[in-house]
Amino acid sequence: MSTFACPVVKLDKIGKHPNADTLDITTVEGCPVIFRSGDFKEGDLAIYIPVDAVVPETVPGTEWLGVGKHRRVKAKKLRGIFSMGLLLPLDKTIPEVSNGFWPGNDVAPHLGITKYEEPEPLYMQTEAASHPRTPSYPPVYDMESFRKYHNLFQMGEEVVVTEKIHGTNARFVYWEDAMHCGSHKGWKRMDERSLWWKVAMDNDLVEKLRHDPGMIVYGEIYGQVQDLKYGAKINELFFRAFDVYHSGVGGLPAGWFDYLPFTVWCDHMEIPRVPVLYQGPYTGFEALAPLAEGKSTLADHIREGFVIKPVEETWNGETGRTIAKLVSESYLLRKGGTEHH
Repeated sequence: MSTFACPVVKLDKIGKHPNADTLDITTVEGCPVIFRSGDFKEGDLAIYIPVDAVVPETVPGTEWLGVGKHRRVKAKKLRGIFSMGLLLPLDKTIPEVSNGFWPGNDVAPHLGITKYEEPEPLYMQTEAASHPRTPSYPPVYDMESFRKYHNLFQMGEEVVVTEKIHGTNARFVYWEDAMHCGSHKGWKRMDERSLWWKVAMDNDLVEKLRHDPGMIVYGEIYGQVQDLKYGAKINELFFRAFDVYHSGVGGLPAGWFDYLPFTVWCDHMEIPRVPVLYQGPYTGFEALAPLAEGKSTLADHIREGFVIKPVEETWNGETGRTIAKLVSESYLLRKGGTEHH
């Protein structure tokens, strides 16, 4: 499950910005962070405020974020170099209790910092339904950052990297003689105006999933959904599956399909899958990160990023399921994230 935190960090190596004498750069949780020269030195304790944090006006040192409710931290390009988030000095930001915090502690609750959540458009706000009573509850689909957790993947193990599509999350299952359609966190009552039910009907998912009840298909609805349209015409929607979860039908263990069985199952069901960008041995973050950039394989516009996972499911003590996402720089900067200093 993806977590949001503003951790206390002990700063590692600090370097000079290559294009600005007054700026320095460091790496925090795999993310490049640029700050004013002299504000921090190696070994300092700082608070890392990640991209998409919403910061109250009461947090010292964040006046430049403006006023009002929408003080959201965004990725920036500063003098040609990508930067994700900001650093605040621990002792000056919370001087009254700074001695009580150590590297790894999350100070977001103490400072009132929350994660930005994209508001659901009115056309997506359909009536909720109860969840399907499958043998195992359909999990909410989420994943951590590949920048932070790339060390969970073992060099040489076979992985698959698929394109991350910009749309809205969906899940579908046929159970107890009924079709169930869900969004990322909820289930939707039958309504032909609902995106999820429209996609289910347009892709004949009711009839297809009827033949394998209890298999929960996860995927992305895209097209006329978000600001990246993938060539869709007015009111046109597409769907691509990215995972299948066995809910424990017939007493079998519940769990995610390995990648090969997933592809075989989807192809047999004639359900389209997300595009594969790479399949092969894991060669490290630096080697695979460029796959997040460039054009989408589905349209003539930027790629949102990618999702990476082992072809055979594994679990670990930090994130649970081993799966991660890398969002492209061009996607993070698409709504204006360039500053010149």
